[in-house]
Amino acid sequence: MKTMVVKETNERIMPATGLAIVGAILDKLNFIKRFNQRPN
Repeated sequence: MKTMVVKETNERIMPATGLAIVGAILDKLNFIKRFNQRPN
């Protein structure tokens, strides 16, 4: 299993980078599978 390291920085973070992080987190949470199984 890969680990994700989050560090504080003064560098400017581009929005696309943030989306990649959010996507990785949602993938770890099996979000799409759980979302598709929700009751209507």
